[in-house]
Parts: sequence; structure tokens; C-alpha cells
Amino acid sequence: MITLDGEYGGEEHRQLVFAVGHLFERSLDFKIYETCYDGPETAMVRTENSNVRFDILMKQETKEGGGTHYFCECKYRSSMESRAELRTQLKTFLEKALTVLPYMVRRYGRDHFCFLFITTVPFDVWEENLPNIEFLKTLLNSSTIGTEDLVTLSRHVKITIIPTWFIMALRRKTEV
Repeated sequence: MITLDGEYGGEEHRQLVFAVGHLFERSLDFKIYETCYDGPETAMVRTENSNVRFDILMKQETKEGGGTHYFCECKYRSSMESRAELRTQLKTFLEKALTVLPYMVRRYGRDHFCFLFITTVPFDVWEENLPNIEFLKTLLNSSTIGTEDLVTLSRHVKITIIPTWFIMALRRKTEV
């Protein structure tokens, strides 16, 4: 059994995870199931062969009673200069997503899950790049990943940027 852990980025990372949870749960009607700060074995996807840890597990409910499950990775960066490493962090996130992809399709179906990469600064990869299979192969540095898996993955990955000022504003609001 392999375990793919997430990172603990310190106080800034904790604040980002908290702010994302607050934003999505209070403003967008998502339900946060677990965060990586809820305990040592939380925010994990357990498959037959691996345990993969994300920062946040949440669900966007629909009126019909279904919904979409989100598996989120949060990357706090304080300046634009640190954005170069985000491409590598996205690659790691996509590798984690590929590890659990067959499980997600079996468990939730093709239309009810999403992998969400959240960062505080923009970087050189945009959501518009992700449907390009050749781009994904190059980013993942692999020609051995099946095209069908990459097509499925590309349909389920989103990138969101939540600026640092917004995180600080949420923090101040919740401390009152």
C-alpha cells in the first residue's frame, strides 16, 4: 500500500485551507467533509492500492440530492517570485489525481467529482491548458500514461486563484 501525503506548509497554508473552507462552505453552499488539519488520517482517499491525502475534501450539493465531490490541493505562495515552483506542485497534484482516478470514476461516476488546485498567485499553467492532452503528457513528463486516462483527468481538473488579500480579509472577518 502506497501513501501519497500532502504537505504542511505552515501557518499560511493553514490559513489558506481555512479561508477556502470558509469561502466554499459559507458563500457557495459546499459541505466540507475533512481538511488535512482535522487529524493525521483525514482528507484521504483510500483505494485498494494506495492512500492519497488532499488538503480539503468537500461536496457541492444539488437540489436533486446529488452533487459533485471536490478533492482540493492548496498552495500558499506569498509572492509572484515563488510561482515557478507551482508548475511542479501542479504536476505532483495531477499525479495524485491519476492515482485515484479509476477509483473516482467507479465510486462517483464520470460527472460527479473534481480535482481542484488552489493557489494564491497565478502561474504559467491555466485551466485552458488542461484539455490539451499533449500539454498534460509534457507536464507529467510521461508518454506511458494512457490517452483515455488523460482525457478523463483533463475533464475533472480545475485551477482556482484566491489572492492573499482575500485570505487575510476572510481571516479578519472570522476573528471578530
